[in-house]
Amino acid sequence: MKHSGIHIKKADGETPRDFECRRQDFADYLVYNAAYDQRQRMGRLYLAVRKDEVVGCIMLAANRPDKDMQKKLGIGAHGHIPALLVSLLAVDTVK
Repeated sequence: MKHSGIHIKKADGETPRDFECRRQDFADYLVYNAAYDQRQRMGRLYLAVRKDEVVGCIMLAANRPDKDMQKKLGIGAHGHIPALLVSLLAVDTVK
């Protein structure tokens, strides 16, 4: 997918080393933990890239509503609906 010179690609084990955002814990996660979490199939990292530089990222993980939310949604105790959790969404503040 492309828009304004930016394309989205699956990280495939690569993580940006010079990524800076307002939340230092997000930047640290990308450098130190994102690749491991992908190998463990805990989530899938996608990178927004412009001119070979990472300008943003999103980590997606499979999830489902907890029992309280299922009750609010009217889903029975033995049923479930799949959900997608956005566990990380960040934009590089420098580029």
